Amino acid sequence: MLFGKRDLKSLLMLTSGNLLSFLKVSSRLFFLPSIVIFPSSMCNYRCSMCVHGMGRGAEPLEIMPFELLEGIISQCAALLIKPRVHFSGYGEPLMYPQILQAMQLCAAKKLTFGMTTNGHLLERHAQDLVQNGCHALNISVHGNAERQAEVTGVTNALEMQLRGIAAVDEAKRNQKSASPHMALNCVMSRENLSQLREFLHEREDLPISSITFQHLIFTRQEARDQKKFLFSSREETAALQEFMDYAHSRKNRVRVNFFPRLSQGAVEPYYLDPLHSFGASCLLPWITAIVYPSGTVGLCGKTFGNAKDSPLWDIVNGTSMRSFRRAVAKGLFQSEECFRCCHRHYD
Repeated sequence: MLFGKRDLKSLLMLTSGNLLSFLKVSSRLFFLPSIVIFPSSMCNYRCSMCVHGMGRGAEPLEIMPFELLEGIISQCAALLIKPRVHFSGYGEPLMYPQILQAMQLCAAKKLTFGMTTNGHLLERHAQDLVQNGCHALNISVHGNAERQAEVTGVTNALEMQLRGIAAVDEAKRNQKSASPHMALNCVMSRENLSQLREFLHEREDLPISSITFQHLIFTRQEARDQKKFLFSSREETAALQEFMDYAHSRKNRVRVNFFPRLSQGAVEPYYLDPLHSFGASCLLPWITAIVYPSGTVGLCGKTFGNAKDSPLWDIVNGTSMRSFRRAVAKGLFQSEECFRCCHRHYD
């Protein structure tokens, strides 16, 4: 089944290639493959590469009213082809005060749902996730215990993540459930480059289905400001390419992905050449939309309406979003956020 991927990242990987280019034939959606809901901006980590953790963001704390979330989920359930619901956000979705009710609602409406989480609260919610049919968990882990504590600002971060993964696995076995499928997501940077092989060797023995090594996503401004994290020399990009080749060549116990998918020879210009223009292929507007805590529906730095005021389906097929899709299809939309976005085709 074309959209029968285990997790949202697996689905979105299809957007970084040309396999689904036929979707661009029309600016109208005939079905919505997925919807991403940011239930709140609350977070219990303060990751060094993120401005939102533990209330550090410039914007005020936002929490989606449950009535609004309930309406969005009910609208998704009423569609002839139900989209996958994915809880994510600038914050930690398991901190959302009504996250259990949200999971229960998805289960009652027979909606497939997944979640991107830092994993710190997985142990507490393991039974709920399995019992309510969570399909997939993307768990952010960036290195060994010392590295994870340094990145997150939380001393026992890795310990809590591993305990959570074990708790979910136990709950799955107790309830004789195959889901949720657990996938690790490791952001690669200058600071953990030397640990990536060790990370792969140690983490592939966990009860997980895949490990995704994610390239840093950044704008031109961030390329100038984030030198602490970004690869900035040919020696570093060569070492990164060497690790990618190593991971692809060995027989891994679990599936190993790199996201976005950089073709051979693209790693160096991706990080080192701000003037290098990659292919403009992008299918994201045909695959999903994001609903922010305020109800705003948007994508790629643009907003198209608010779920408080209009039905979700009317927004994703409204004049504004259809015009946006036409611009993307013709290669006319190029924002600063497109510079090194994870959903483009890099050749």
